[in-house]
Amino acid sequence: DTVSCNILLKGYAQQALWPAAERLLGKMLQGGPAPSIITFNTMMDCAVRSIHGQVGSKVRCRLSRGGVVSNRESDAAVIRDRVCASPVAARPWQLLDKLVALGLEPDRYTCSTLVKGIHLAGCTQWDLDRVVALLVQVGRERLHAQDQSSSEANGGSNSRLLEVLFNTLLDACVSIRDLDRMGRIFRLMEAFDVGLSAVTFGTLIKAFGQAGKLNCCHDVWRNMRAAGVAPTVVTYGCYIDACTRNSDADAAMMIFSEMARDGVKPNAVVYTSLIRTCAHARMPLKALELYGEMRDLGIKATAVTFNSVLDIVVRQLSDPEKLQEIMADMKRSSVKPDAVTYAILVKENCNAGNVVAAIALFRQLRDHSLVFDEIAFNTLLLACSNAGRVLEAEEIFGDMINIGVSPTNVTTSIMVKMYGKAKQLDKAIDVSQLVEATFGVKPNLYVYTCLIQACVRNKHVRKSWEVFVTMLLAGVMPDAITYGTTIQGCIYHNKFHEAMALLRHAYGVASPDGKTLPQAMGCEGMNDDAAGAVDLMNRSRPVSLQKDIVRVLVSTLQKKGFVHYAAEVDSITTNMASGTATIDGNRRKGMKGTSRRQMDVHCQITHSPRLLLSSSQSSSSSTSLSFGCFFAE
Repeated sequence: DTVSCNILLKGYAQQALWPAAERLLGKMLQGGPAPSIITFNTMMDCAVRSIHGQVGSKVRCRLSRGGVVSNRESDAAVIRDRVCASPVAARPWQLLDKLVALGLEPDRYTCSTLVKGIHLAGCTQWDLDRVVALLVQVGRERLHAQDQSSSEANGGSNSRLLEVLFNTLLDACVSIRDLDRMGRIFRLMEAFDVGLSAVTFGTLIKAFGQAGKLNCCHDVWRNMRAAGVAPTVVTYGCYIDACTRNSDADAAMMIFSEMARDGVKPNAVVYTSLIRTCAHARMPLKALELYGEMRDLGIKATAVTFNSVLDIVVRQLSDPEKLQEIMADMKRSSVKPDAVTYAILVKENCNAGNVVAAIALFRQLRDHSLVFDEIAFNTLLLACSNAGRVLEAEEIFGDMINIGVSPTNVTTSIMVKMYGKAKQLDKAIDVSQLVEATFGVKPNLYVYTCLIQACVRNKHVRKSWEVFVTMLLAGVMPDAITYGTTIQGCIYHNKFHEAMALLRHAYGVASPDGKTLPQAMGCEGMNDDAAGAVDLMNRSRPVSLQKDIVRVLVSTLQKKGFVHYAAEVDSITTNMASGTATIDGNRRKGMKGTSRRQMDVHCQITHSPRLLLSSSQSSSSSTSLSFGCFFAE
């Protein structure tokens, strides 16, 4: 009968045996017994468990094959995105369509299982909208009422089930950073008299923290306090993390001090968040104090904790003895180093000039099937470049390509500069073309400038002109350093006509003979019409060359007998200095700084609706609290 089939289905669900469960349901639909709502709820549970198993196995498989283990949360998110787009994620919705077609009515367990499924698989806005529509269709009364499947439910009261359901929905909104839908779901919670717990408030704080709305986090915390809801260690962790994300170290430390008053013991997650807060605020000694306090309390540090402390020691203290001390703690704690740990140690060796040790660490990491991210690769490549270790840099770059870590313009610039110094111009050009062709990374101003420097260094002045024109055709505007480098090559090879063409182009002065820059440089074959358009655009944005370049050019022109050119240079630069807006070498310095910061900085921000303070509307009831609306339309 149906009950016997449901029991068998429940066994399949517990083992996530979807094919067997699907076959049994097919037999029931074709020849009976007729499936009930319990049948479909159990099938949905099996579908959700199979989704969970697939996400977990794919993450584990990726890690075992040498995936980047520095951010397992991001890895799981990538896998969830892929599962979400697969047929597996559609199974719960297909079951819902079937039960509705059979005239069965979804209940709260149907809704709860669907919510769990979309959260595991990685939900979309469409999923959220359909779940909300289903909840509205089921309605408040039926969600709170006892139904025929309640006798088979395991764990928790009805109110607890609804609270978990809505909190999971809120967390799903956090995962896709959709605060508008979160607001609708929160209002639905109030309309359905679903109790608000510390989990609810923690989820709201997490969402607003990710959105850069720290003031909203403070408001949520105050409303939680006014409602008499006691925060848990997880709620505290969410709040401290929000302060960390928004660079408010004082607020994070103040919140941490409240934990003792509430009798909440901090855990490794809380301490790690505080250590990161101190890192962002450049308070390394405070971070080490927190680490010591954590160890004294017997709180077991995680790999993330150790990596955070190691990173502070390397970046802000440069203390080898302290580094060894932390590594010894890590070993005593039986915490294995991961890719992040190795990357930090490699950076430390690179900073200390121990390139051989850094390369040895890289090879050890590779032997353990762990891989660097792009930041760590660039750090090691730069160290090899500075030390003139071309073969080792090629080995590292080759590994980077082979494992699928996409090089950036920072990577390309390092390789080009290294080959230029090593008198291997062909390889410098080849590597820039390889990165663009293979990974679609178009050269930026810094890459083009490094290529021009490589050409000049290797006495291929005409090739430097071709690179310069190619840069213009690509829509990349030269700055003072780029012009100066190209002009230096012209001076060295006595190409004064070309040097003057470049100077006029920089200052937006038309050539006396009416030639475009490509024509003046002898690069007529490089799409002259397009180059002419770029030429005209550049004249409206003059660039002031560095004074030493101008001084050397004028001096050389005078010595070589080009007095009229020297006078023209004086006239152009004098007029420029009289008040024209300029882009000088400071722009170049700013770009170089940005390129280096790309190796250290990761950020995220999103939009958030406005938070309303309405705690005065709270009820005296401890089981069903109403706060009006946190979210405004």
